Amino acid sequence: MTEKNINYIITSDSTADIPKELISGDYDFAEMSYVLDGVLYDGKNTPFLTNEKFYEAIKSGSTAQTSLVSVQDATELFEKHLKEGKDILHISFSSGLSGTYESYLSAREELLKKYPDRKIAIIDSKAATGGEGMLVYFAMQNRLNGMSLEENEADVSQKVDHVIHLFTVSDMMHLYRGGRITKAKAIAGLLAHVKPILIVNGEGKLETIGKAPGTVLALKTIGDILTQRTAGYDNKVIFITHTGSIDLAEKLKAKVAHLAKEIYVTECSPIIGAHLGFGSVTVFALGSTKNAK
Repeated sequence: MTEKNINYIITSDSTADIPKELISGDYDFAEMSYVLDGVLYDGKNTPFLTNEKFYEAIKSGSTAQTSLVSVQDATELFEKHLKEGKDILHISFSSGLSGTYESYLSAREELLKKYPDRKIAIIDSKAATGGEGMLVYFAMQNRLNGMSLEENEADVSQKVDHVIHLFTVSDMMHLYRGGRITKAKAIAGLLAHVKPILIVNGEGKLETIGKAPGTVLALKTIGDILTQRTAGYDNKVIFITHTGSIDLAEKLKAKVAHLAKEIYVTECSPIIGAHLGFGSVTVFALGSTKNAK
């Protein structure tokens, strides 16, 4: 029997919020830059802000614009590992939220001409933040369990349509400014003084599926929906991410504590936080559907 080749690296983007304690084996990711109050933070010429400072600025009224991963950035990420003789399993930020996925496809097309003996598998996560991070975690676990790149790609791809995202935000205008919802929907939410219940749907795009009169009921609604959608699924881990709102994250954790043995709480990267704004909270788990119904 031919021995499986597990000499491959798992890569992703800085939008994949995976708890540091769950990272195992070779892993790398593409940094994504942002502009805050007119200053470009790219991690090269200008160091990234700490999450604390970033969310303090957002809470104070600053606005941020984010970038996608360029073809050049994608090429640089992949090629340094190809040069080392490693194949690549890449899990990309949702194509429904960014053009980043297309950049990776273009980079792969050119690089395989230069490295015809290497493999580059690219999965559209149709996810963001902890959802993308959860798929990275599954890929790492699969590799630890001896899955080949091809087996791992097939398994993670099957899970893409089952990673539930359920979240609420404190200010819908951030979603509008980031081009995620229409201005009319944002204004309607503000005027009604309601908290929206949102998902990332099967196309990897944001969708509002409900609303609640206040944060307490919004968290309860999210917990109830997640309980329904995870029925029959064995969730060993659940992820929760937040944008400077650890108190809300802990309250949501209490609402879903019965659904998994381990629940990990992390803070969103600024790339995602720029669009969600201060005070959002999201829960991620495997479940029956990513769509509204």
